[in-house]
Amino acid sequence: MFMLHTKRCTGARFLFLVFSMGPKKVKYHTKQLYISALHGELQKVIHLLDGKDPNPLMDSQNKRTPLHAAAAEGHQEVCHMLVQAGDNLDITEEEQRTLMDACDNNHLDTVKYLLRAGAAVSYKDGGGWTPIT
Repeated sequence: MFMLHTKRCTGARFLFLVFSMGPKKVKYHTKQLYISALHGELQKVIHLLDGKDPNPLMDSQNKRTPLHAAAAEGHQEVCHMLVQAGDNLDITEEEQRTLMDACDNNHLDTVKYLLRAGAAVSYKDGGGWTPIT
């Protein structure tokens, strides 16, 4: 916030200046969305998605997205929010996709949700496995 000289600024003018600035936007590191998705922190994910790209590839996490993290941990509600925000269901992460992450960890409800949302089932990982084999 900036300093105002009170001699030059009347009460009404001061209030106008303060309220015209609007709320201060807090900038978060993109990794925060990934971490919140990984831990299933739905409210924090909703807050962090405000106008942000839900598809950041996290170089420090083997090019995984927040959706990969949420699916691998079975956080179906977080997956839903990320998909609604425009997250790509089929971005690859090395040799796996989001659906494979949920399948590998036996998160049946999350797998069902991802299938209903349109996740592809025809791809194969490095070992030749598909999400349904």
